[in-house]
Amino acid sequence: MNALFSRISSPFWGLTLVSTMLGSSLALYAGPDSGETGHPWSKVRARVQENHRSYRPGQNIYGHAMADRVSRLAVVNGRIAAAANPDSVLMEEYDGSGGFQATFSYRLIRNSAGKLTQARLWIPPSPPLPSFQVGQALMSYTPQGQLLQVSFFENLPTTVETFRLMQPVDSRGNCTSVRYMDDDGSGNLVLSMGDSLAFTYMGTAITGFVYRTYNADLGLWEPSLRATAIIANANGQPTSFDLEFWDEGTGTWSPLKFRYGNLLWDLGFGSWMQSIGEYVVNAEDLIAPEGLMDLHRLSPSGPTEPTRFLVQLVSGPLLTPFGRRTPLSSGGQLQRFTDQEQDSAGQWFSTSRTNLVWSAGVLNSLTQQDSSTGSWMDDTREVRRYNANGDLEGQKNETWITGQGWSTDDGSEALITYQPNNVNRIASWIRKEYDSFAGVWDTVARYTLTYALPSSVCPGCLEENRWSVYPNPVQDRLVINGVQTGSEIAITDALGRQMLQRQIMEGESSLNLEISSWERGAYVVRLTEAGGRVRIQRLVKP
Repeated sequence: MNALFSRISSPFWGLTLVSTMLGSSLALYAGPDSGETGHPWSKVRARVQENHRSYRPGQNIYGHAMADRVSRLAVVNGRIAAAANPDSVLMEEYDGSGGFQATFSYRLIRNSAGKLTQARLWIPPSPPLPSFQVGQALMSYTPQGQLLQVSFFENLPTTVETFRLMQPVDSRGNCTSVRYMDDDGSGNLVLSMGDSLAFTYMGTAITGFVYRTYNADLGLWEPSLRATAIIANANGQPTSFDLEFWDEGTGTWSPLKFRYGNLLWDLGFGSWMQSIGEYVVNAEDLIAPEGLMDLHRLSPSGPTEPTRFLVQLVSGPLLTPFGRRTPLSSGGQLQRFTDQEQDSAGQWFSTSRTNLVWSAGVLNSLTQQDSSTGSWMDDTREVRRYNANGDLEGQKNETWITGQGWSTDDGSEALITYQPNNVNRIASWIRKEYDSFAGVWDTVARYTLTYALPSSVCPGCLEENRWSVYPNPVQDRLVINGVQTGSEIAITDALGRQMLQRQIMEGESSLNLEISSWERGAYVVRLTEAGGRVRIQRLVKP
């Protein structure tokens, strides 16, 4: 398997299927063989682990390196238009000689509010073999549209859940924890990483919380920091709070307390779990295939950095300035913010600043500068490029090299084409990645988007499969559509126990089943047609 294929293939499923068909054995690879862990969700897990935040006592929780700051200062990249979302994406790898080879088909299913509820992964047909589904991700939400859970499944040789994200909320709608569950190698999901916030309230207002992280080695939730005396404005944005850190050495809260005040959120405030933990706002943020730049055109995770604050060290009645951030705006738009510290003489000195460049309300670049030499010097920057239609078509990270200027470290480009009769719908794009060693942009893959297809059809998928089972995941009532007279429906649980067997009578085209009494878990819905053809759908009851 060549290196190029291993770079782009199987963002989720990294399994090897050995299938016997037409009397011969054929090995089909649906994932890279590149020395990574064999876990099917290795890339998702690696990304989660890489981005996971940690705090140390005495740390300014809003003082971040440039790379982290860019991710925390997320802003709307393009238009927000759920109607422009595709139903399916065909992914093809570049063959190195001007052509493309089909690799995967992603089937994307959304609810009436535009929220992604299923992502199905198919291997395109390779005659004489047909296409087949190898995995799926299932999402569930609160009635208010907050993401509660994402479950990842392998479908071959049997349906097995291998990775899960859970984000429960309390009665006031605030996320209380983010939990990642992983396969322990024996087919069981175990908690592998997580953050939790235990809130205190006065009425509906948050007045404090304790933040804990999960230690998988010890199997314990360990305190990290706590906030008290939280005061928020009418928009729910915190304006001041006190912060304490957990001292692992003494097993108590550190006597050092930090008071944050004068907070301003020019770019908005999402939630405490976004600001402190690893909250996932959109399912697309977690499961989108690599390289799908701005595909979904949804509001991103939202900024989690204040643009103004003063932090002071509290020691009894004494308050000692520790750090501050000051913003500069023009025309109602943030242009710059500067981080400062105070020396022993009580004088403020600047340490770093971030410059923002906008165009028509869209962020074009973030440039980080430092003053360690006594004057402001460029350090790093992220540059974004949009086309005339408002879609992100380029992003690169650069480092300033004295005497040479800006040098590109990495980046992605998308050569976008639109449907001729609808500029709101992307027809396809070619993805390029920057090779910093060769200093060139390499063509990597092509993505073809399809819209408004029947619920069970996608490029490279089984087009005859037009029956549907919804909702999935399901709680109380299950609807099965597209059945025909003489067919039989059978549903079994994960242990093979038969939960239902029902013949489709004349005149029936759908079934409405009450299943509220069924236990939580995975089920298999089997449709046997009158001619003997069997179709299968997997079902989850969380």
